[in-house]
Amino acid sequence: MTFKISKLVIKQYIKLCVVGFSGTIVQFISFNLLRTMMSASSAIFFAILLAIINNFYFHGRVTFKKKGFVFTDLFTRIGFIFVIYQSLMVFLQIEWLQWTVWWIGPSRLHENIMMFFGMVWGSLLNYVVYKNFIWNDRPSDMDKAVH
Repeated sequence: MTFKISKLVIKQYIKLCVVGFSGTIVQFISFNLLRTMMSASSAIFFAILLAIINNFYFHGRVTFKKKGFVFTDLFTRIGFIFVIYQSLMVFLQIEWLQWTVWWIGPSRLHENIMMFFGMVWGSLLNYVVYKNFIWNDRPSDMDKAVH
């Protein structure tokens, strides 16, 4: 059995990772700016929210190049699904890190290695979910019912 990945899939996955990295930069910068004005938990909440908005916009414009995509799509069904999915991924990353720390023991090196593995697996999962459920070109049953 041969497993072949098309150049388009690889190109889209690389774009997804670049956009995700830009979201990470947005999150770190906004967290550190907001941290001077509020608690760490409040700052991280708003920093994650800004990163999610950044990622939504650039995935729609760059990674999946949706025709007619505008920022206000964040307030539609696709935006709602994206934000809910991203919230789930944040929760899963936290759980993954807590479980692995319990499993292999706490240390900065272990935590960073396991966080990296979580990010890699998360990016692969994100690509599959985005491509097939969030940014797909097929109309949903709800869209068919409306038209």
